[in-house]
Amino acid sequence: MPKDNIRKRILVVGGGLAGSFFAATSLKEGHFVDLVDHRHPKSASRIAAGMYNIVTGKKAVLTWRAEEFMENFNAFFDTEPFRALAQYLHKVPIYRPYHADEVQKEWGGLSQSPPFAGWVKHQSHPMPDMGFKDPRGGLLILPCGWLDTIRFLDHLQDILSRDFPCRVFREPFIHSEFDPNSITWKNEPPYHQVVFAEGTENRHNPWFNYVDVHPLKGQIMEFRTTSNLKDMVLLRKSYMIPNGDGTFVCGSTYEHHFEDLEPDEEGVNTLKNHAEQALNQSVEILNARAGERPSTRDRRPILGRHPIHEKLFFLNGLGTKGVLLAPTCAQWVLNLMNGDEEAIPKEARIERYLSSFKVH
Repeated sequence: MPKDNIRKRILVVGGGLAGSFFAATSLKEGHFVDLVDHRHPKSASRIAAGMYNIVTGKKAVLTWRAEEFMENFNAFFDTEPFRALAQYLHKVPIYRPYHADEVQKEWGGLSQSPPFAGWVKHQSHPMPDMGFKDPRGGLLILPCGWLDTIRFLDHLQDILSRDFPCRVFREPFIHSEFDPNSITWKNEPPYHQVVFAEGTENRHNPWFNYVDVHPLKGQIMEFRTTSNLKDMVLLRKSYMIPNGDGTFVCGSTYEHHFEDLEPDEEGVNTLKNHAEQALNQSVEILNARAGERPSTRDRRPILGRHPIHEKLFFLNGLGTKGVLLAPTCAQWVLNLMNGDEEAIPKEARIERYLSSFKVH
């Protein structure tokens, strides 16, 4: 039962990583959930390779609140009935070859000092027999890996509808069919609260469209090569994930301006060049795909309550770190819904967009 012994009816709009983790978290606390997920084929959750990484960016910076995110992420897969979902989780280190002597020297010290100690390992010499270029060695990022997001989401939603009071609606959410005053959708009885976790589809949301969820296109390529790379992800301009059968996934592009969500020659050639330069051999392109991520200008998620409709909540903007951030962000939003007004860190609160809100 919930802590306040009140079992709420919650409507969750959006069944990607954010919405599905939120549904799971709410159901575990004893609430009733209706989840609307029409499985948009170009959503980040169904296109991305599912990487999770705590040291990111060109300058290799430790992710904001990395320890908290990683702890909650691992805890989810260690909780019944979700342990079965660990089969889709591939825990492997990420290897970043050093591109300059000064970078190698710098990480020799940083790797043993806070906040990086225990999270990374300094490799001072080239990796033996791995089939890629790393003349200066590289940085091993340890608590990382990738999640098979499509299989994970499908199985998770099966568990939710089978083991919990959860209904999954496979249909687009028509905003005009929802009344924010009575908290009703179509012919369903009133809900206690509603969470919108629509990703880039938020552009169609009449209540939260003042929030700047920025669509970021990403292209991913699958290729075949004879590289010996295994048991780790190689990150050199783009990441290379070994599938274990001689094929690899390479990505991703980061495109702020684009005309469509299809892979294109420029993007695929960029990824191909990155792979061939990193592996020092030619690769055979097998296929490519593209989608869009819900990113934010300040690279922080956007979480919180609507400024007027207090029963409407927002869970969005997880960007390129959706796999890692989703369990914690879902819990933060649920804690807010349960009355904890300080549940969400200030950096992630939706209130930072209030200056753009206009009453219609």
